[in-house]
Amino acid sequence: MIHGPGEAWAWYVYDRDGDLLHIAETVGAAERWSLDHLRAVEVASRQEIADNDYLYLLVAPVPDVDLDPQRYRTRDRQVRIMRGDRVVAVDRDLSQEPRFP
Repeated sequence: MIHGPGEAWAWYVYDRDGDLLHIAETVGAAERWSLDHLRAVEVASRQEIADNDYLYLLVAPVPDVDLDPQRYRTRDRQVRIMRGDRVVAVDRDLSQEPRFP
């Protein structure tokens, strides 16, 4: 993908296994999509790996009713949100189709 001067980079959302989930126009939109899609109730941590590259630990309620609710109240979810230039820097394919466009 060729990126022209002054053109805004998209933001790419990956799961903990490195699968591309979604592409958003802004980092804020990528964060909101991640929270909504994973039904997370809060961001437990946000770690900056490099410029425009963030690892999130999100907290979501446990959907499995068979688990002991006194012991398992939440489940952690991880996403990595990177701007397009960082995606290129770590040698990922910008033309890859997301699982949830």
